[in-house]
Amino acid sequence: MRVAVLLHMPEVLDSGEASRILRALEEEGWEVEAFIQGTMGRTAVLDNYLEDKVKATEERPSECLRRLMEEFDYVVVATDSPSPRKAAAFCWLLIEKVGGPLKPVVLAETSSKSLMSWGRGGAVLAEALARRLGYSLVEPPSFGETRWTKDGRKYRRLLAVDVGDLVMINGVVVGVAKSSDVILCEEGGVLRLEGVEVKEEGLRKLGPVDLWSAKVDTCRSLRRTRIEPRVVAKGVGRGVALIDHAGRSLYEYLGRVEGFVSVGDDTTRIVADLAYRFNSPVLGLVDGDLDGLLSLSKAAQGSLLIKVVSDDEAGEEVKAKVFKGAGLVDRGFDEVKSSVIELLRSSGKLLEVAKLG
Repeated sequence: MRVAVLLHMPEVLDSGEASRILRALEEEGWEVEAFIQGTMGRTAVLDNYLEDKVKATEERPSECLRRLMEEFDYVVVATDSPSPRKAAAFCWLLIEKVGGPLKPVVLAETSSKSLMSWGRGGAVLAEALARRLGYSLVEPPSFGETRWTKDGRKYRRLLAVDVGDLVMINGVVVGVAKSSDVILCEEGGVLRLEGVEVKEEGLRKLGPVDLWSAKVDTCRSLRRTRIEPRVVAKGVGRGVALIDHAGRSLYEYLGRVEGFVSVGDDTTRIVADLAYRFNSPVLGLVDGDLDGLLSLSKAAQGSLLIKVVSDDEAGEEVKAKVFKGAGLVDRGFDEVKSSVIELLRSSGKLLEVAKLG
């Protein structure tokens, strides 16, 4: 039998439980392959020396689950969540998005050491894992209706939200949950958020949204665990890449370029944290609007913070005049750094230059 393991978020690798789950399945005699999505997941694979065991994918979790259900006999979704209910909600929503458990699905929630199963035959795999891992078997909760339409408006109820969670839509932080009951409402692409302290700048960056297809996440941090970053030290590459308010394109450049210019407070923390592993310095354009998606551990030598009035405006100017509208420039990092500082100083946007890390 072929079993796919879909790992969710870095903590399941950092805790060591992902390796235990893979080993337990192999000991049962099953053919096993493991997958993880996202930039932080891929980084956790690197930090835990699991490149030969876990494949990184940029698919959305639901897209990945659909493919795995087509290719494998069983799917195990493994996550280390702040609460079992959050993990169950995540897995339940994935299954709903693909139209039900087309193949048996087992959720392994590693923080509570519990297992839930969906679909005929899932209990067999769950029982085998419980035996090997010492996990308990629990029934999946029922979440009821989460999407509905009324008076021409679309509504979406978020599941297992904790007060203080960041609410992200398509990767953009749009607010902080001030209630466990969070409902999103959309009419004509315009969003209204109930139970959320709204971040207007986030909604502005987000633009029009289709509530049904939007990717919605709630979390406190992109990586809750703190471990020593693994330095790959591939040496100095060529050129400088511009990363603007998103980290998804980062792995296209890591190990290939000399350094990065990043736009945005949280983006700069993410870029600097990852680039440290490849000895790549970062020049971060920030304006103090930090959401706290990631705690910065270290940054490569030579990294700087450029505090500006508005990182959006500064980023647009740097992209237009230093990068000539491109995402990559074939120049040295020190040369680009000098050009950016001089440009922002002459335009009156530069407030302060400080060491990063």
